[in-house]
Amino acid sequence: MKTGLINYLTKYIWLIIASSLLYIPINFFVPIEMENIIKLSEFRGYFDFGIRIIIAILLYNDFSKEKLQYKYLGVFASLFYGTLGVIIFSLLFMENKKMEKDTE
Repeated sequence: MKTGLINYLTKYIWLIIASSLLYIPINFFVPIEMENIIKLSEFRGYFDFGIRIIIAILLYNDFSKEKLQYKYLGVFASLFYGTLGVIIFSLLFMENKKMEKDTE
């Protein structure tokens, strides 16, 4: 079964959107006391870290599925900045497909 790059990227896009939604300034919509702002900030941090770990695990699986090189570079980069790992995966995926096309 051939899968295109957009099929892989869809799950990462949804995870990044979900992560970004928590950074909407909620205090503009709902009045929040100062004590709760600190708790909300902690929750945002844990949620963001969880999303990064999920992206790293999914990237590892996708790198393995496509048998791409630099698997650990992409996974390690996604732990610091989630989009960077996805960009590395996309570039290597496109390069791999181009090389397969050239060899045919």
